[in-house]
Amino acid sequence: GKSRDTQRYNNPSNLRILGGSVRGRKLESPNVYLRPMMGKVREAVYSTFTSFGLYQEVGGTSCKTRHLDIFSGSGSVGLESLSRGARHVTFVDMSEDCCGTCERNIERCGFDTWNDGGLGTGIGDEGEPTARAVCADAFRALRQPESVGISPDAKYDIVTLCPPYEEIVYAELLEAVANTALVTEDTIVMVEYPVELGSL
Repeated sequence: GKSRDTQRYNNPSNLRILGGSVRGRKLESPNVYLRPMMGKVREAVYSTFTSFGLYQEVGGTSCKTRHLDIFSGSGSVGLESLSRGARHVTFVDMSEDCCGTCERNIERCGFDTWNDGGLGTGIGDEGEPTARAVCADAFRALRQPESVGISPDAKYDIVTLCPPYEEIVYAELLEAVANTALVTEDTIVMVEYPVELGSL
């Protein structure tokens, strides 16, 4: 991406987690120009996800929600999900700067932990990290997840897509997410797009 001119553009360095266990935690921003999801939009999205029961414990078992955050930028969208109780988030961005920033923000928020696996967990015996960043093209991650180190057997409950508006053909993006092995018929997919498109 382009270098960020903080004198000219809105500076996303004021990004913070809005709710949950690390509410108020300040996040680092990468040195590329980002158009992060506005706080009021993020709050509305997570209020909706919460109303769907995605962050609830069930029968004394901790939340099992798995989230795939594509075009993750600083990681604010997926980190918000972890703060509210998601079990795992995979962050995908093709920018090495963004992936490095995600990794630092994961650590800053204390999500650099490990989830145990085994019977009843929905993941293998070896377990998995609570969060991980994958530096890859979004379309490749969706169409050939194994080629970027994401198991095609991994299923996600939430997929968020916040692409750079001017660099994406939305029809291709929707086709890729609808046909990926990473979703089920119950997966909730949230796509951020410009108001000028009307509806997708």
